[in-house]
Amino acid sequence: MYFGPLPTFIYKYQEPHLYEYLGGSIRFSIGETFNDIYDGEIYPGAESVEGIQDLKRQFIYCTSKSCHNNVMWGNYAENHKGFCIAYNPRSLLIDTNTSWADSIKYTDSPLGDDIDSLYGGMIFPQDIDNPKCNPITLPHMVKYQFRKEKSWQYEEEFRLVLGDPNHEDRKFLDVPININSVEKIIFGFRAEREFIENVMRQFANTNILFFKSTPSKVEYKITSDTLVYFKDDEVRYKNIGDFSKFVNSFILGAREDSINGKIYRDTLLQMKFGQHEFMPQLHDIPELTS
Repeated sequence: MYFGPLPTFIYKYQEPHLYEYLGGSIRFSIGETFNDIYDGEIYPGAESVEGIQDLKRQFIYCTSKSCHNNVMWGNYAENHKGFCIAYNPRSLLIDTNTSWADSIKYTDSPLGDDIDSLYGGMIFPQDIDNPKCNPITLPHMVKYQFRKEKSWQYEEEFRLVLGDPNHEDRKFLDVPININSVEKIIFGFRAEREFIENVMRQFANTNILFFKSTPSKVEYKITSDTLVYFKDDEVRYKNIGDFSKFVNSFILGAREDSINGKIYRDTLLQMKFGQHEFMPQLHDIPELTS
């Protein structure tokens, strides 16, 4: 495995009906199924490169490094009616046995133009936090999977690629994952209450936390600082500025603190059911609607 620098979370925008598959598997696809004609179908400047046909048959899973992208919510989450999954990137890469993962590099120059100069080294997952680790260079051919035209840079894409090419002419591959790889679900601003309740009840016994995206009324900005939780078997909402950053600190503690990890996890579960002592301090708000 070779991974580039990992974000704290990687996000997948989804249409409402896809929640039925949440936590069971994720769907990798070959590039020719993507909405960018140059993604996996045509490689400018590289069509004659040896091995390019195998590259076109590799399975790819596309995510974003942001859950606050207005265009992504509109394009991939049914006009803000769907949801966005926040994955623990390390867990997801291990679950799926991903061979290569990195952020997309955006450029308007041909793909064959000095591709090696755009990429630093890649490192093994166990060495990600080791400052003394010497990076290993990503294989030259694979770098073509991590480069796109600059017009797509608003997506802030982080991509997972499986190593074995598809030799069965399949366009999709569903890969099982562990539900613990899912850490947050952010509902779109226009998500219907019944949909929100169905998802929350289905995953009530997991460690997943729930939020709702909220557009600012004074600037073009979407946040996910509204916590959606159960209280007395009802769905409720609480909001405070930068609350998602506060929660993220507990999620990171649960991931990485071997001594106090359980304390962090227990606190997160208390948040999920409105039981933590700080909850009354948050600003209680009515049900959000569009």
